[in-house]
Amino acid sequence: GVLSLTAVGDYLNAGVFIEQSLAANGAGDPGATTIAGPKNPGARWGEGISLNARIDKIQLRSGISYNVASLDVLRDATKLQKFEFTAFDEDELPLMVSMSHTGEGDGPGRQIEARSSQLGTLLNGILGISSVHGGEGILTIDLASPEDEGVAGAIEAQNLTITDAPLLARLFAAGSLDGLNKLLNNEGINLSYAYGEFDFAENVLSISDAHAAGPSVGMSVEGAAALREGGEVSLVGAVAPVYQLNSALKNAPIIGDILVGRKGEGIFALSYSVSGSSGSPTVVVNPLSALTPGVFRQMFEQRNSVHEQTPPPQIEEGDVQGVELPE
Repeated sequence: GVLSLTAVGDYLNAGVFIEQSLAANGAGDPGATTIAGPKNPGARWGEGISLNARIDKIQLRSGISYNVASLDVLRDATKLQKFEFTAFDEDELPLMVSMSHTGEGDGPGRQIEARSSQLGTLLNGILGISSVHGGEGILTIDLASPEDEGVAGAIEAQNLTITDAPLLARLFAAGSLDGLNKLLNNEGINLSYAYGEFDFAENVLSISDAHAAGPSVGMSVEGAAALREGGEVSLVGAVAPVYQLNSALKNAPIIGDILVGRKGEGIFALSYSVSGSSGSPTVVVNPLSALTPGVFRQMFEQRNSVHEQTPPPQIEEGDVQGVELPE
């Protein structure tokens, strides 16, 4: 009763399928009940499916494409059992995505890991995020059990560049960081390292322990955003200019933790908050926080709940499990 498919071809446009999958309210296991979203509630997986595909060129969102794509998928009636994908981007750099059974937590778990030398390209092809370039690293996603909703994961990358990011530009402008704003809009801001953990459920993306650092800037961020047009956003964190000098004491015992604070911040850092509609958010920067030791800087952060401002999205504790990567 399992449908077995073999697909061989020159070209596949998967962009629409990716957009529809993301629009299905962030279900932890895509197609756990139905193949598509609300527009196709009756399409079920039956006993399961086995798919082996070899495609010369596969196109994702934003015109991003990969060559020599190999996809092997096995799914039973309830959940995904195997997922292996390999391909090469337009710079002939490899992308490897695989699913493993972790056996962690309360029972058997499933984790998808994507390794790439161009994580920015992958983010653009999947999520349509075009402001991240380069980035060698790992994207890890934990799949929820079929009865749960949502996914949790983490991203860790080195050597990436941020360009043309309107929200970041507004943040720099509000903090009178004109040099960083000019750098962002010209050649871009280089980051030596970036890390962040996330949950995605009910179309709400929650971010925690996110920090990034480069020669010109360090930053931290946590909060949540409703991923729909005009959805509410609530983010807080800090920005540390001239990060290499600003964080010189971060490794000093005890005093480093007191003066620097969270990862990605520095001795002198500006606390910020972003709230309101994603189309026109309110950005507030507290200049007094720059004079405050890192351990007390979080007192200046104004936190708003996205869940209070948008009635449907609620992420209950225990719905999703986080992913920890080595520092």
